[in-house]
Amino acid sequence: MLACNARSSFGQDSSAEPLSQLIAANEEAEENLRAAANAVRDTGLRAQFDRFAQQRATFAAELRQAAGRMGAASSSVAHRVRRVWNRMWNATMPADDQLALEEAEAAEETTVRRYRAVLRGEAGKRLSGELRAMVEGQYQSVRRAFDLINCMRFLALAETRRN
Repeated sequence: MLACNARSSFGQDSSAEPLSQLIAANEEAEENLRAAANAVRDTGLRAQFDRFAQQRATFAAELRQAAGRMGAASSSVAHRVRRVWNRMWNATMPADDQLALEEAEAAEETTVRRYRAVLRGEAGKRLSGELRAMVEGQYQSVRRAFDLINCMRFLALAETRRN
């Protein structure tokens, strides 16, 4: 009789898959936030986007390290294709503060949704206590960044309409 455990036939822990999804989400968000930073004229906004991008890079590195301990693959083919598409799209982004805010908000909203899906899904329930605490802490940080970007976008839009 075969014994079943948390490892697949390829030796990868099944709870590592959500980490791979979050790694991809953070890498994509980092690229989009860096592109937004390069597209804005306001230096304060640029610095904020750079800080958020660095935070996403740090989150991806932390998740990559945890996933590596579980035997997870670093990224999928679909993820690499999405990253190439994002780079091409970001390279064509015009210098426009409002557009950059909209793109950054969309990127962070996607990241928030991916974290929420992991934390609420079955795979998230299988995360160890320490790992779940790390993911929840990252989620809270991403959520705060999303809320701040959303607020900045509305303020910029109101300022544009007032002028």
